[in-house]
Amino acid sequence: MDLSKYRLIIFDMNGTLTNTPFIDKQPLHMLPGRVKRCMELREQGIACAIATNQGGVAWGFTTPEAATEEVQCVAGAIGASLFEVAFGYPKHPKVDPQWSTPELLSMRKPAPGMLISIMSKLGVTHDATLMVGDLEEDEQAAKNAAVDFVWAKDFFEEDELPF
Repeated sequence: MDLSKYRLIIFDMNGTLTNTPFIDKQPLHMLPGRVKRCMELREQGIACAIATNQGGVAWGFTTPEAATEEVQCVAGAIGASLFEVAFGYPKHPKVDPQWSTPELLSMRKPAPGMLISIMSKLGVTHDATLMVGDLEEDEQAAKNAAVDFVWAKDFFEEDELPF
């Protein structure tokens, strides 16, 4: 894949850079090859960032502080310039309404809020940004932010994701 036009690659976290603990019942860990690939990108002058939904906060599975700390650790592992975390979750009878405000939902993928925020903070235009993810909400967020998208398995050249 030719990445020469990109100055910024925004990665989803769970299922793209790391496993998804609530699915595979394993502790959070980096997926194979992610750290090395991001190091290569940075050596090419491409900034890496993370945009991740952490809806488990709204469900009470974790706290905003703990979720942010996990994302910060992953961002550090890949040398990310910036990360954004969305805690919002659509209205649901088992979710506290404080997590369903329009402001929080505007940041949650598939809304483009996190991607736009990252691009703005790093001064990178949409045409020089690529989003890498594993879910349709990642693809839709990219479309909503007018940035290119590629599936994680294709970006990391895997037949399927290793989990």
